[in-house]
Amino acid sequence: MRKIVIAALLISAVFFAFKFNGFYGIYAEFLDNGKVVLCENSEELFTPASVTKLFTLLAAVRNLGLNYRFETKFYYEKGNLMVKGSGDPMIYPSNLRKIVDALVKKLNLKEVHNIILDDKLFDRREYFGRGWMWDDPNPVIGALNIKVKFFGKADELSAVKNFYESLKRDLENSGVRVSGKMILRYISKKKTPVYVYRSQPLRDILKYMIKSSDNQIAEMIFRDVGAKLLKKGTINNSIAAMIRTVKSTIGYGINDFTIVDGPGLSRYNMISPKMTVDLLKYLHKSLGGELFEILSYSKGSGTISGRFPFDLWGKTGTMTGVSGLAGFLKTKSGKIIVFSIFENNYMKERSDPKAFENSVVNYLYENF
Repeated sequence: MRKIVIAALLISAVFFAFKFNGFYGIYAEFLDNGKVVLCENSEELFTPASVTKLFTLLAAVRNLGLNYRFETKFYYEKGNLMVKGSGDPMIYPSNLRKIVDALVKKLNLKEVHNIILDDKLFDRREYFGRGWMWDDPNPVIGALNIKVKFFGKADELSAVKNFYESLKRDLENSGVRVSGKMILRYISKKKTPVYVYRSQPLRDILKYMIKSSDNQIAEMIFRDVGAKLLKKGTINNSIAAMIRTVKSTIGYGINDFTIVDGPGLSRYNMISPKMTVDLLKYLHKSLGGELFEILSYSKGSGTISGRFPFDLWGKTGTMTGVSGLAGFLKTKSGKIIVFSIFENNYMKERSDPKAFENSVVNYLYENF
């Protein structure tokens, strides 16, 4: 009770000077001893926007591991080139060109008939995340995907068709004649590939996902975890995998939160500031100093680079009427505070959530 009273007095001092015209929640405690520093609406549920990616990070670390590499497998059979997708979220056009160069050289390719693609690891019909706004520029999701941005209209074949067209174009640019068509079908795991493209380690992909707040990567990893635990990367399986992961790590159950996508584009997502701090503490315990290398850093790279003149590692979140900031702060006295701040239901013409977050963080820095 004494902790709560002290926290209430401290928070009153902050908001006497820094008022916010909207719904906010804050939770902050010392990392070493768990002593509460600030607490206001800490267990209320908020739409977190891209702070959701911290939970995607948890799911990836827990179920795939930092050393995990995606394997996209290529086969050549009866003149057909076959590709089995693994949900790799970072196959860039430059990667595909190098793959084609390796295939042409290894197989002495002159002609390819059909290009057979297996993208069945995900549900092709779920090419957008659940609850994504139809008029926002959303990335398209698929188990065989090229790392490019999609804007405007899309359909269930957008990802795999783009992969096919890119592969076909690179083959033709390498002097290989493509005489057939795209065929979509399952490729048996028992077949022996002629070439396997392995992604960079997942730790590097996660660093990029968090620091740049990449939505396509986050949703693909969300689906990959669903596929890992429940055989196929459907949205429902991915939600179930997230629920299972959160329950087994930080103890929050199905009635305590809602997460339906990986990047936080969905307004269906609901989490609390206290839950987010508990997540950060678990990640710190599991990853140690490597967590700070993954998070955005105020004196390094990422979405909070240059925002504060002192050491802060964290993740931001921003949508219309939604803002958030969560992470670790090194105070003026050298102590580490783990914190989470959310703001919902405000009008940008009347409120500046980033200024509000900055004022709270600066208060923590100066006074603790």
